[in-house]
Amino acid sequence: QKSSHCGCARCCRLRLMMHPQARRRLIWDSVSVFMISVDMIMLPLIYGMNISEVLEVVVVEWICTIFWSVDMVITFMTGYTMGPDVIMNPRKVAIHYLTTWFAVDFAIVGSEWASRITEFVAGFNA
Repeated sequence: QKSSHCGCARCCRLRLMMHPQARRRLIWDSVSVFMISVDMIMLPLIYGMNISEVLEVVVVEWICTIFWSVDMVITFMTGYTMGPDVIMNPRKVAIHYLTTWFAVDFAIVGSEWASRITEFVAGFNA
């Protein structure tokens, strides 16, 4: 029995693309809203009450950092709307993300990774 796709890299990239209004994207966006809420609650607690070394806080920080890193990857695989059209071309999606929100996302997620790595290394020097 013959497969319905050719197996080439282009077909693989196209299959990975996600419609911006697909059910799985809407679920991911709902989880994103929850994660933003966690960040909004945790940041004042961490910096205002100096609880950054509590195990539960460290775990939540790692979960948030990993989640937002995965979100960046997923954004590269999510189409976008331009007027009435949905753009699903992987190259166009990547260029669109790189020229819109990527720099902001990279600065925020990059600083989170720098913080996680610094805390990890500092733990060995304590």
